[in-house]
Amino acid sequence: GERCTAVGTLVQQSRTAEIERSGLRQMVSSTSPKIYIVGTCRRFTQTNSRTYEWLIVKGKMEPTWDGKDIQLNPYDINITEHEERKDTAPEKRVELHLHTTMSSMDALTVTGKVVAQAAAWGHKAIAITDHGVMYGCIDFYKAAKAAGIKPIIGCEVYVAPGSRFEKTKSSEAGADHLVLLCENEQGYKNLITLVSKGFTEGFYGKPRVDAELLRAHHKGLIALSACLAGKIPRKLSAGDYAAAKQ
Repeated sequence: GERCTAVGTLVQQSRTAEIERSGLRQMVSSTSPKIYIVGTCRRFTQTNSRTYEWLIVKGKMEPTWDGKDIQLNPYDINITEHEERKDTAPEKRVELHLHTTMSSMDALTVTGKVVAQAAAWGHKAIAITDHGVMYGCIDFYKAAKAAGIKPIIGCEVYVAPGSRFEKTKSSEAGADHLVLLCENEQGYKNLITLVSKGFTEGFYGKPRVDAELLRAHHKGLIALSACLAGKIPRKLSAGDYAAAKQ
């Protein structure tokens, strides 16, 4: 119920409103447009040459009828100038935790577009770390090479709390996230083995590896603590600093 301001756009037609953000389009059946995706959106008209306008949308945030989403009910819309985002940092960052459309239900990032953006911002390298899979690595590698930046192959794997062969409801829910990056060719081969065995041996809801596999195939790999679902972040979130440090 909080009031907020979103920089974005929308277009109202007779019966539908079409909203586009980062390649995602959502049709809303309403004569009073509801923005389900709050943030930067693009407005376009249905002509042969698309016309784009940027708007500042003010409205009230409310849950949808089914309670599963949040919608913005606009009460004030104004056209505004827009400047594309720039990376002005003197020392450029390197994205080491990145999901693409290959991370099912978790990302809308199109590989070619994100690599091109990183190159445009002057980034020297970029990593791919999709959830449990390496489907997008070849396209990512080719796109990075074509853009002239260094591709870092990786994966955010699911680590079973016990054995990967233990397949119970509790073992599925307790899987930790772990980002693995390839340091060299040996690491790439080991990552392929880990991801493959996650499917052929450890799959239960998700492709899972375990401590045994990580010990056997860790050479040439660099591990990161991952997101809030990683083992270390979970310990820190629970206030157990000693366990996280261990």
